[in-house]
Amino acid sequence: LDAIDTKIQKNKHINNLLEETVRTIYNSWFVNYEPFEVTQETEYGKIPESWEAGVLGDLMEKRSEKTDPEDLSEKDPYFSLKHMPEQSLSLGKWDDAEDISSRKTKFSKEDILFGKLRPYFCKVGLAPVEGVCSTDILVITPKRGIEWKEFLLCALSDQSFIDYCDSVSTGTRMPRVGWQEMCEYQIAIPDEDTIAEFSEIAYPYFELILSNIHEINSLHEVRDTLLPKLLAGDIQLDNDTNMEV
Repeated sequence: LDAIDTKIQKNKHINNLLEETVRTIYNSWFVNYEPFEVTQETEYGKIPESWEAGVLGDLMEKRSEKTDPEDLSEKDPYFSLKHMPEQSLSLGKWDDAEDISSRKTKFSKEDILFGKLRPYFCKVGLAPVEGVCSTDILVITPKRGIEWKEFLLCALSDQSFIDYCDSVSTGTRMPRVGWQEMCEYQIAIPDEDTIAEFSEIAYPYFELILSNIHEINSLHEVRDTLLPKLLAGDIQLDNDTNMEV
C-alpha cells in the first residue's frame, strides 16, 4: 500500500512538472515573445511579424450536444465542477453517470473543459476520457485544426484571460462568464508554422499527463481492492513480506 501511495504521489508530481514546463514555454513564446522579433504594430500593441491581431473566438468553438439521462449507462464518466481542480490542467477525478437526472453536455476525450461558474477559480483542463459534464462546464474545441489544441488550452488557462473572465462575469452570488464575452477576448494569433512547432513540443507532455492520470486511477482501484482484504485477513504477509491469499 505504501508503494502504491508513493507511485500515485510521484505521478501527480510529474504531472505538475510537465504542466509547469509547457506553461513556461507558452509564456516565453506567446506572452513575452522571447524567440521572435516584435515589429508589427497593431491595435493591441506590437506583435511578431506574420502574426495577426484577433480575438479568441477566431480560434475556438463550443460543443453544445446534450444527452438525456436515459441515454447514459451507469458507468459513463461524469464531470461536475467539484471534480475540476483549481489552477491545474490535470483532470484526474470523475464520477459515474448513475445518479444523473437532467440533461448534460457531451464531450470527447481531449476536448477542453472550462468552468464558467466563478471563473476566478481557473477550472480548466483536458478531458482524459469521453463522457458528459455539468452545464456549468463549457466544452471547447479548436476552430482552425487539432494542432491549435495545446495553444488554446494554455490561452484559456492563462491568468490574464482568467482575470478578464472574472471582470466580465455576471451575477453577484454565482457569477458566470458568457461564451460571447470569452470569444471577444483580444489575443495575438500566431502563424501556422509557430503553432505547429508549439504543438509538436507540447503534445507529448499532455499525452504523458493523461497517461499518468489513468495510471493513478488504476492504482487507486488496486489499493481499494487490497485494503478491505487486508483488514479482513483474506491477505496475510509472512515474515519475508510475501503476500499469501
